[in-house]
Amino acid sequence: MMSLLLALSLLWPLGVAMLVAGQVYCTPVGKHDYFSWWWLSAAWPALLLAYGGEAQWTIDVWMLGGEWELNALTRPWLAFTALLWSLAAVHARGYFAAEQQQARSGDQAAQRRLARLSLLWPLTQLGNVMLIVAQDIASFYLGFALMTFAAYALVVHSGTEKARLGARAYIILAVVGEGLILGGFLWSAGEADTPTLQGVRESILVADHGAWMAALLCLGFGVKAGVIGLHVWLPLAHPVAPAPASAVLSGAMIKAGLLGWISVLPLGEAGMSAPLTQLGQVMLVGGLAGAFLAAFYGVFQHHPKAVLAYSSISQMGMLTALVAMGLVAPDVWSMLWPAVVLFTAHHALAKGTLFMGTSISEHMPRWSQAFIWPLLALPGISLAGAIGAGMVTKWAVKSPLYEMEHGALIKLLSWAAIGTAALVSVALWRQWQQRQRGAAMAGSGELG
Repeated sequence: MMSLLLALSLLWPLGVAMLVAGQVYCTPVGKHDYFSWWWLSAAWPALLLAYGGEAQWTIDVWMLGGEWELNALTRPWLAFTALLWSLAAVHARGYFAAEQQQARSGDQAAQRRLARLSLLWPLTQLGNVMLIVAQDIASFYLGFALMTFAAYALVVHSGTEKARLGARAYIILAVVGEGLILGGFLWSAGEADTPTLQGVRESILVADHGAWMAALLCLGFGVKAGVIGLHVWLPLAHPVAPAPASAVLSGAMIKAGLLGWISVLPLGEAGMSAPLTQLGQVMLVGGLAGAFLAAFYGVFQHHPKAVLAYSSISQMGMLTALVAMGLVAPDVWSMLWPAVVLFTAHHALAKGTLFMGTSISEHMPRWSQAFIWPLLALPGISLAGAIGAGMVTKWAVKSPLYEMEHGALIKLLSWAAIGTAALVSVALWRQWQQRQRGAAMAGSGELG
């Protein structure tokens, strides 16, 4: 039963994309429902799979041999990913309602934009799900590439000059990252003579040039993870992408880089070579540098989604530092990795909520603003570790570090969390300013 649900979680979004294509080309424009219930359901089988239990599916005839599995790592990863995709899809239905009405009224530009978005959204989600459940190199890389390239439509949607610039920056760095990942996979898989991610980990650990293989993969996945120096697509893409797209870009898709590291690096393994330890130290310093520099630079941004983009870079810097500990201090990884997964899930859902919340600057709900703004602040406060799941995440991360006497890293992460609080505060302030300017312009238009 679980194997059937695993297959359905991959085939369902593909079927949804085919339904969208059929609707676009075979039904009258006035009857197009770009965000139908079928479209909204694209991630539901994956969500059911994540909450249903562990599953495994092997297909020998799939490329080099397909191995798809849900385990202790990938099951919670799939849960928060599918949940965020589902929530963002529901949000998109309301967010694009006015544009859909324009398309039905004969606006051909709106028709093209919505057809492109509604077709490539489920394909992007399919790639995201596939890379999570994949345990073989071919399936993982196919899912990663599908997610990466289909997501171009999510960034370029509005078609403005700034949107094209952001999409261009995204796709250029994506191609560079894909090339580095492919090189790392081919090198390590050739050494191991196996097509599985487990084989890649083992090859990197024992090969003479394992650190160089790992470096290629670290840089390739680092593009997606928003590592400092490879992050430039994030602050360019997020301000121009629609709010639902930003939610999945920063909440779910950016985490694919992190999952890539965890899947291929020999984290926590005994017998770590000196070059791999040195690579971990570089990752640790780079992650902490990203956490602090992104926070410092982000508070001076004016667009709320640009501020949130730098917040994502800062938070991913913290996660990079934690992953690096698996190479620098392997003995701590067995206790630390569950906290990394919890941190990742919390950031995904909280940041996704914040990005979806930016849409109120364009479509203010009819609720009282005295209720709306404190409600929007809650995920930000939690992200800073002050309440709810944020406090639990902070304790989960610090506990193993305290136990293994890594007090210096705890202090640095605590200071970085202050940067998170500052960024979220600035993002909400910029959003309030944007909303007030919009209200003032609307008022002056009515008077005129």
